[in-house]
Order: sequence, then structure tokens, then C-alpha cells
Amino acid sequence: HWSPQFRPPKWQPRIETVFPAMVVKDPLTWMKSMCRNNYEAMFRHHPQHRGDLCPSPVDETRTTVRFQPTRHLKYDSLAHLYAEWNAAYLNVTFPRLVIRFEDLLFDTEPTIRTVCECVGGTMSNDFRQQESTAKTLREGHKGPVNDRDKALRLYSSEDERYAHYTDADLAFVADTIRPFGLLDLFGYGFHRTHPRRALLELSLARRGNLDSANSSRAPR
Repeated sequence: HWSPQFRPPKWQPRIETVFPAMVVKDPLTWMKSMCRNNYEAMFRHHPQHRGDLCPSPVDETRTTVRFQPTRHLKYDSLAHLYAEWNAAYLNVTFPRLVIRFEDLLFDTEPTIRTVCECVGGTMSNDFRQQESTAKTLREGHKGPVNDRDKALRLYSSEDERYAHYTDADLAFVADTIRPFGLLDLFGYGFHRTHPRRALLELSLARRGNLDSANSSRAPR
């Protein structure tokens, strides 16, 4: 976020006094989150990007990010935005903290405790899990937002993770992001074909081979 657009007075920190903390997310679920709330990233060029199939086709999501009034950043796609933006936090010489969204969601208390210890603090014993949505329309969220119960169901589903992506989308995303090392580093690897679809195709192929074999053995 560009802080001054949300909260007066305008905040202009000295960069050497800032300890950056960034939350990174699975690229397949992150791109669909961007379809619900795109913030300052403009990428909807294909008719499908305005419906339930968003963000497919991913290779047509040319993106312009306008998080500052005088600075517009351009990316070849949402996958390029993900790769280049997150890699920029890794390829630095100053201290920074990168936290996986999924650890915050599924293993909240130990993750928060680790973060506290990392910055030299101690977590309060009065830990309370946030169950309701933490996002509001006032903070740049225009589309649907999830409470924790819905998020747990959504992000624990492999079918939801792959939903709306074609094999071409998955190949494009993998080829774009993998060279940056993010998929392996954060454990976000994925199949280039939807696993359920791949199993179905394998099953049909085996059935076809079996039918052919049975046919060749049938008496003539």
C-alpha cells in the first residue's frame, strides 16, 4: 500500500529505519484473490477476466500497478507481477521478514510467536484468534472478503486451488515464476495439469488400452 492515500498526515519514513515484513501467498490462489480485489493492479483485458473464469487466460493479464500517483509499474502478466514483486524482497542486502500466508492461516499462533521472537519481542499469553473478516471496504477492498472459516475451507481445497486454470495457464505460470526460485523456496510447486483431470485422462487412457486389448483377444 501507499500509506498516504489511506491515512493523514502523509507518512514519509526514512528507509533505513524500516524493517520490511511481507506476506507471500501461493501464486495460484493469489491470482484469484486479485480477481476479487485487484487493488491498484489493472489487468482485465480479456472478457473472461470479468467473470468466474478469472484469471484465465493468465498470459493475457498484462498488468499496470498504480500504487503511487506518479509511479506506474508495468508487468507482462499477473504471474510476472507475482514473480518480480516478491523476488524483489528476497534479492536485497538489508534485513527483511517474509511470512507465508498459509502459515498465518493454518498455524496462526506458532507463526505469530516466531514473528515476535524474530523482531525481539515476546508474544502475549492472551492470544485470541481472529475469526471474523479483518478487511473492510474502507481499506481498498471492493470485492468479496473471507472470514477465517471460509478461508480455511477455500485454501485447504486442492480443487479450489486449481479451479479455472487451464493446462496452458498452469504451464505459463510455472514457466514464468519457477526461474525466480519462489515456488521451491516457499513450497508452492504445482502440477502443470490439474491432478484430478490428469487422473481422469490416465483412467480413460487405461480403459482405452484395456478395451483395445480385449478387442484384439476377442474371437473373430
